Amino acid sequence: MDLMSINDLLLECIRAGVLVALLVILFLRGRFTKLARQPGWKSILSGFCLVTLATLLDITDEIPGLDKYVIIGDTVYEAFLEKLPGYLLGFMLILIGFFKMIPSLQKAEENEEALQESEERFRKIFIANPDPVILARLGEGSIIDVNPAFVKQIGFSREAVLGKNSSELEVWENPEQRTDFLDQLTSNKELDNYEANFRIKGQVFTCLLSAQVVTIAAEACILVVLRDITRIKKAEQALLETDKIRRDFISTAAHELRTPLSVLTGYAELLTSGDSIEKLSDQQRLECLAEIKQKGFVLSDMVDDLLDLSRIDAGLKFGLKYETVQPDRLLRKGLKQFQVQLLDCSFSLDLAEDAEFEIECDSQRILQVLENLLSNSVKYSAGQCRTRLSSVHSQDRYEFSVSDSGIGMSAEQIEKVFDKFYRVDSSNTAVAGLGLGLSIVKQIVDAHGGTVAIDSTPGQGTRVTVMLPRRRPKPPLVEP
Repeated sequence: MDLMSINDLLLECIRAGVLVALLVILFLRGRFTKLARQPGWKSILSGFCLVTLATLLDITDEIPGLDKYVIIGDTVYEAFLEKLPGYLLGFMLILIGFFKMIPSLQKAEENEEALQESEERFRKIFIANPDPVILARLGEGSIIDVNPAFVKQIGFSREAVLGKNSSELEVWENPEQRTDFLDQLTSNKELDNYEANFRIKGQVFTCLLSAQVVTIAAEACILVVLRDITRIKKAEQALLETDKIRRDFISTAAHELRTPLSVLTGYAELLTSGDSIEKLSDQQRLECLAEIKQKGFVLSDMVDDLLDLSRIDAGLKFGLKYETVQPDRLLRKGLKQFQVQLLDCSFSLDLAEDAEFEIECDSQRILQVLENLLSNSVKYSAGQCRTRLSSVHSQDRYEFSVSDSGIGMSAEQIEKVFDKFYRVDSSNTAVAGLGLGLSIVKQIVDAHGGTVAIDSTPGQGTRVTVMLPRRRPKPPLVEP
């Protein structure tokens, strides 16, 4: 063989090696990927096999002594096999395969674009969702991604939760709920409005979880949407409590109205009965009339409270009739009425005693405030009834306080004490009343532009302080 023949043989071997490597790559790609599913792939593979075979036959042309085998070497038969079944048929099969594969590749490209658009829409919805959204692996539960609403509402940074599961974050109030949630989700593949409690940074939240099993990159994942219903649950609870209070109020009001009515009816029958009235002395008749009068006042006060309540519910303000008064003299007047009626109670005064100090207020409404506070002080006194009325004033305001050594109130009771119908209930006290007094007190004081403050300790007593501005508040300016 001369140098030229050796060079040709070397080039043919290189070409054959490249074709064999390409053939192996095509075979393996088709076996382990979706390429084999493409139409025309078998034609392309067969075409490359024929072209590779033709190249191997072409190599035998350069090797002396192979002519005796007829189909290899530099023979007519070898040339026929190399050119027609080899190169020509091989390239035809490759072209046919690519012709069949082009529409499929175009469709695959369109599907890829649609998939990218779908992923982009999912990403936008994921990010813009106002509810916290979590994407996690189904098996181990490790978090893949969270949206900005999760970071804002839950309080964890994105970096702090990625790669961790909810068990590691210790957010479930009841870990058994997590197991139940995952079991139901795994079984049903989706779950809607699963209610669960979470403890996050010391606070308990109630959430509704809606989840679905999704496949992302051939991996089973779960997409979880959380909706915080803590405020809704609290509102529901408050509504139930309000409804219960209203029902209790109706029962209490019926009882409180029946008691004086029974007394009125009893004394009226006694005084109108011919046989009974002749047996009564003049003093006894006066006592009966006094009792009827006193119960009439009780009923009148109850009706006034109910009318005030109706006004409050209707959103109407008290029609205050302002006048200039000496507040200490007004308090003495109100206390004197109680001292006459309740001789068994001890009342002490500690007033500023400034005859020249005056304020602008509705004196009748302020007397109503004082009457309610003194009445509560007497009602909730434990054992001996001791009440102290004091006052102080400054250049622009006047304060008076009613203190007692009664049963007192807890912080929770103080929070609710101004609510309508609320009554401080205790196993040691079952006092009369509709539960409207302090609610009306606050409305009256607020209408004056003042404030009411309560300082109380269970078992030690209560101090209620009312602050009133010295001058009537100016009405808000209305823009023309």
